Amino acid sequence: GESGFQSVRIRGCEEKERYALQLETWNRFPDQTTVDEIYLQPLDLTNFEEAYFDFDVAYATTFPNFNTILEVAVSGDCGLTYQTVYRKTANDLATTNITAANSTDEAAAFVPDECTDWKKQSADLSAFAGRKVLVRIQASTEKINASSVYEWGNNLYLDNFCLTSERCAAPATLTPESIEICGNL
Repeated sequence: GESGFQSVRIRGCEEKERYALQLETWNRFPDQTTVDEIYLQPLDLTNFEEAYFDFDVAYATTFPNFNTILEVAVSGDCGLTYQTVYRKTANDLATTNITAANSTDEAAAFVPDECTDWKKQSADLSAFAGRKVLVRIQASTEKINASSVYEWGNNLYLDNFCLTSERCAAPATLTPESIEICGNL
């Protein structure tokens, strides 16, 4: 497979096909630290008093030493520095668990196919209200302990990005051509 986040078709909760972002990490990352990033277009929060970046995530844990970190960070200085506003890994990130025979078991590669495979997540951007900002979504591997090598987690999926001054009621739709943002921008 290709490396990095890719737009893929998956079966949605309503049995309809839809698009989501996939980071295919099951048996793909090398034995070193790996980082992949998505940068959203600059966001203008000058008319916001509160701001939230909501999204759906699907991720499966498989082995305790195979792990992926998902992080959302915001920059108010044109990308010179970023402040982390969301960070989850392992069981905090997981929406389900998959049992694998070993680390090369292709049958254990996670693909969300049930509504319960997805969780709504939220990053509070209110500290950046009144400013123009950049948002970075980052997935990376993690060294679990000093004796382990860097390992990968299972496949990670993101969908339904939403920026608003309130929690999103109607999520945006991710298509291969663009990411739509809901709310008053």
